[in-house]
Amino acid sequence: MAQSHAPIFQGRQEKGVLADLPSTAKGTRWTIRNKRAVVAVVMGELVSLEEICERYAMSVEEFLALKQRLDRFGTPGLRSTRTQQYR
Repeated sequence: MAQSHAPIFQGRQEKGVLADLPSTAKGTRWTIRNKRAVVAVVMGELVSLEEICERYAMSVEEFLALKQRLDRFGTPGLRSTRTQQYR
């Protein structure tokens, strides 16, 4: 089930989108909403994959795993507490 992730930011200025990205502060929770937002800005070509990986200290493989789970299972697939259900 392929989905487009860009529409959640459609018509918004890039500055506003970047302000909506999750904080990079230590201790910030990595919620499914935050994961979806990060995937959306990369897929909408608002921020480069390299910039996101550097900003959140994640590997390309980690990002691609998030994108794959989002594409395959939708937002619920990003839950870390039920990973077994989505494998």
